[in-house]
Amino acid sequence: MANPPLRQLSVKVDEYTEEELKERAKKAGTTLSDYARRILNEAVKEESELARLRLAVTAAQRETLKLRRDVANGIEAILVSIAADQPLTPQQAKNWVDAKLRGKAG
Repeated sequence: MANPPLRQLSVKVDEYTEEELKERAKKAGTTLSDYARRILNEAVKEESELARLRLAVTAAQRETLKLRRDVANGIEAILVSIAADQPLTPQQAKNWVDAKLRGKAG
C-alpha cells in the first residue's frame, strides 16, 4: 500500500524552540523537517493511546469500586452471621464494615 501524499504544515515557534528542535534533529541524524514531522506524528499517536488508557483506567476504577462494595457486603454478612453467637449486634457489624471498607465515618 502506498503512503498517502504528505501535506505541508507551517508553524511558528520562538527562537529557543527552533534552536532546540534543530539540535535534537541533528542528534537524531535527520533534518529539522523530518524530525518535526516525526514528533508531530508521535504526538498524535500518543494522544490516541492516552485516550484509550483513560478509558481503561475509568473501567478499572468502576470495577474496583464494585469489588469494594461486594467485599463490604460479604464481610458484613459474615459478621452479622457471627454476631448471632457473639456479643456483636448487626448494627455493630454494619458500622465496622462501613468504617473499614466503605469509607464511611460513623
